[in-house]
Amino acid sequence: MLLNRERAEGVMGEHRLDALIATTPENVIYVSNDDSDRLFFFINMPVAALLPRDGLEPCLVVPATELPYLAGAPSWIPDLRAFGTFYVTRGDTRPLNELEQRLLALMERPRPASLVEALADAVRGRGLEGGRLGLDEMNVPPRTRAALVTALPRATFVDAFDLFREIRIVKTAEEIERLRRAARINQAALQAVLAAARVGVADADLRATYFKAVTELDGVPRMWGSSAGPRSSCFFSVGHEPLGRGDLIRLDVGCRYQHYFADTARTAVVGEPTREQSQAYTAIRRGVQAACERVRPGIRVSDLYDVCMTEIRASLRDFDRHHCGHSIGLELYEPPMVVGGGRTSDIFAQGADRALETGMLVNIEAPLYQLGFGGMNVEHTLLVTAPGAEWLTSLDRELCVV
Repeated sequence: MLLNRERAEGVMGEHRLDALIATTPENVIYVSNDDSDRLFFFINMPVAALLPRDGLEPCLVVPATELPYLAGAPSWIPDLRAFGTFYVTRGDTRPLNELEQRLLALMERPRPASLVEALADAVRGRGLEGGRLGLDEMNVPPRTRAALVTALPRATFVDAFDLFREIRIVKTAEEIERLRRAARINQAALQAVLAAARVGVADADLRATYFKAVTELDGVPRMWGSSAGPRSSCFFSVGHEPLGRGDLIRLDVGCRYQHYFADTARTAVVGEPTREQSQAYTAIRRGVQAACERVRPGIRVSDLYDVCMTEIRASLRDFDRHHCGHSIGLELYEPPMVVGGGRTSDIFAQGADRALETGMLVNIEAPLYQLGFGGMNVEHTLLVTAPGAEWLTSLDRELCVV
């Protein structure tokens, strides 16, 4: 199971909540194990998962259009409620197969017109109509929230998107296995890119190689934050200029496996590196390595940031970064961010400066973006374990020569 229910109960207790209501695709997947990619297809898709405290039965609320998927891949939550209009007709050419029979049974259940009606009925059925409800506000349009308040006038709604992130920050065994698999897929695809890199190949060709490799390994390509040649100095639009000798290739790639992300970075150079390239990369690699070696339960993310930056600045005095890493899971960037020195990361998931716990993941990176010179990065994913850390990334950390 993806859901850490014990941790969820603890967070609800700490914030005096009677239930949590997930609405974003990531949080609905987390609570329900509904792995449908359709949850990500439509902007503001109305869907919810109700997770009450004290062992009360959860409830999954979906549009009727989701019933075919759930007929074939049921959630662990037995209380499935659909709403809205969806037409599936029945022919008489042959008897219905087992999958079709399950769908027909689901389609024949009574359905209210809206998510609000279905969700409010589930809340009332659990005696929580006067309770404090943590609402994942990030996928709740104002009109939907207003309708919920009208339908449940005695309930108190508390914004809970950050509380879901707090629950998800420590991974369950199933989550960790998905993250391991995602990392393996991402590394194999990155190796395919390095094997394809040579004089005359363009950035666009390398991206096509990555997307193809990820797809063939049952992953979903999600991020090509890479650039090659003169464009390597930052994450510019994909280039079509052929690579030449001396060009840097800054590879920062990400994919998903069963909705869980991988994010890995490496650097290559076409032909032998210059002294300046070698020195700069050595500084970046040593800084990231120094931070990775300190990952263990109890260390604060700000300490990892300070160690990384101190090591790099010993050789690159003008180097600066707004963060040196992040956690990862159902989102590419999850809190806590690896920041320190009183800094904040105002464009990504932040979270408090906190001590790492067993079961958390952290990505350590410190990319260099230098106009007129080029870009470099090396990024690792580590799982915090009781003895220290498990490296989910195992690719060679040296500057790759292609």
